[in-house]
Amino acid sequence: TPHPQLNPPTRGNLPLSHKHMFELKLTYKFSAAHRLENLPEGHKCRRLHGHNYEVALFVRDEFLTGAGFVVDAGEVDELMEGVVSELDHNSLNEVLEQPSSERLAEWLFWRLVGMSEELESKLFAVEVRETDKILARFEVAVSQQ
Repeated sequence: TPHPQLNPPTRGNLPLSHKHMFELKLTYKFSAAHRLENLPEGHKCRRLHGHNYEVALFVRDEFLTGAGFVVDAGEVDELMEGVVSELDHNSLNEVLEQPSSERLAEWLFWRLVGMSEELESKLFAVEVRETDKILARFEVAVSQQ
């Protein structure tokens, strides 16, 4: 017999054609330096400077795993541990060209989907917070079967 919490008895007033979606946000932090060399002379971001970055990964799926997860956060943590170790207390210019927050969000997205088939189908956005004022987001549409 299915567990009642896993199979709600009613979907309220939603038509059967409405799809539900589970979403999970996973966050990580690291510190790194960068300089944006394509900016004009005198621009403060052209000089070498650093940030305490906060990265958020957004995954979604219509279905949960047998364990009741969208993804296993522990498995994503293991992947991110390796990625963060490349970036933490390093110069981002050694990792990618013109490492703005926007480009870093894109780089992280493609790096992660290249490391995991599960993330390839479930990761849909990466946010990189550089300062309290600046947050960049890279997002793609996830096709659901």
